[in-house]
Amino acid sequence: TLTRTMAPASLTNRAITIRVGMAYEAGGRALFQETLKSRTTVAVPAVTVDIGVARDVELLLTYAGLYLEQDGQSAIYGSGDLDVTTVINIGRKQDKPLTAALYIKAKLPNADDIKELGTDQMDFYVGGILSRTVGDLAILFNAGLGILDHPAMATTQQDDVLAYALGLDYAVNGQLRLACEFEGITASRFGNNRTHLGCGLSFESTIATIDLGAGMGLNKASPDFFIRAGLTFRRQPARPHIRRDSDARGLEIAEARFTPRHESLGLFPSPLNR
Repeated sequence: TLTRTMAPASLTNRAITIRVGMAYEAGGRALFQETLKSRTTVAVPAVTVDIGVARDVELLLTYAGLYLEQDGQSAIYGSGDLDVTTVINIGRKQDKPLTAALYIKAKLPNADDIKELGTDQMDFYVGGILSRTVGDLAILFNAGLGILDHPAMATTQQDDVLAYALGLDYAVNGQLRLACEFEGITASRFGNNRTHLGCGLSFESTIATIDLGAGMGLNKASPDFFIRAGLTFRRQPARPHIRRDSDARGLEIAEARFTPRHESLGLFPSPLNR
């Protein structure tokens, strides 16, 4: 997505958003990669599906195909990881500017560690989300614990890390939004600390929301710079309108007719693969 800072659940029940995009990263180091190599990664397609499964509960699915160029190997294309995240609001009230939520994220081992597309191990994150609204500005804060499995088959060691993110989302008007974030992981024992600073914008049209963002890494393990872009499409649940008829016995029959509903989405729907 444009940014990786998560927001509390905002979709109505059975609403779905689908984002299709790409991401380009130059430099940086893969998780648990011991040597720093000249590395360029392109995530295409990068797909995020956000599903409102119940009131104040969302399910996020994030997946990307990865094209990789780095020192010591030919350019390759392969599968990235699948992230599955659940966001659950805690005591949310519509008239309150402060909203809290819990997130649980699992990274499934789809990416090939031999080709250094990923670790081919399952990672797990759990943490909290705070959102504060001040006028047209939303301030978002994420903090959590992560357990990263080591890719070496001969070891059962894991890397326990802290994940954090601070994001700002400003609504310029009903269509244009601006966003910035400071995000990363820290407290790693295996050199996996990384920090990113990114900014972007989105424009909502009648067909889809267009987003574009860019940023830079703030340490050696992070990318030198990155660019992201995408299109987000929404499907809102049907809202029934009741028309009453009478059958031969004079009993009323309720017939449901459906019209789509529209609900805006902020710039922080879900995280990308780390």
